[in-house]
Amino acid sequence: MPTAINLHAAEARENGETEQRIYLLPAWREAPCYTDRERTALGWTEALTRLSEGQGHASAYEALKAQFTEEEQIKLTLTINIINGWNRIAVGFGCSPMQQPSSLRKVGGRMTAAAKSGDAAAGFGPLRPKLMRVAYRMLAPYRTPRISCRKPSSAG
Repeated sequence: MPTAINLHAAEARENGETEQRIYLLPAWREAPCYTDRERTALGWTEALTRLSEGQGHASAYEALKAQFTEEEQIKLTLTINIINGWNRIAVGFGCSPMQQPSSLRKVGGRMTAAAKSGDAAAGFGPLRPKLMRVAYRMLAPYRTPRISCRKPSSAG
């Protein structure tokens, strides 16, 4: 959903994520800026989000167990469930994927999530930004240092 992508990209920027890593997210398997741990988390996210396709779950789970503690596995799985749940709520209540909620507005030239009490009909309402902040804080101890996606220059 473009609205969700827009919201999450804005939140990622606010939490220090680089433009390069945001732009390379669709190529997470190949991009050198994602660690094995991050790839594992993305693979687990994809496996849980696409359960109905019936592939990749077992291997994603094995990779998850190798990279994350049991507590981290639970927190990551709950976070994935929360985000997938919000997406299903949006679809269930007919929120248009092309509609940009009025809670996304430009402040100082950049998009930020600004929950307003009247936004429930135009998106997820005032709870969504709060929920995402909690999720980011919950996962903060498990984030890895950022790695550049640039190829090392060869001296020559």
